[in-house]
Amino acid sequence: MIFNLSVYLVSFIHLIFFILESYLFNKPIGIKVFRLNDEKLKYTKAFAINQGYYNLCLSIGLLVGIWLNNHQLTLFILSSIVVLGIVGAFTVSKRIFYLQSIPAIVSLVLFFVKF
Repeated sequence: MIFNLSVYLVSFIHLIFFILESYLFNKPIGIKVFRLNDEKLKYTKAFAINQGYYNLCLSIGLLVGIWLNNHQLTLFILSSIVVLGIVGAFTVSKRIFYLQSIPAIVSLVLFFVKF
């Protein structure tokens, strides 16, 4: 039960990332969250939309894994999120690790404590 709730939380976080990156990126909240200036905004908007849809796929994949009770799918996506957060921390900002990887790591720990 607690594992499922943690996965729903990770899924929700990635849904928020999708909305921020795909629809709010060039709005005041997106500009503030992503610490953008006009030049960065001009060159990164298309990348952000693409990245947002990746996050949507991660979110949906987690939901499907839980709804189908498919632990392999859920664990694969959680592990992928951890790796993606590590890559993001090294290439963009350490914040990505804390916002993305840590919640996924907590879910993985909860799964392995459960089983």
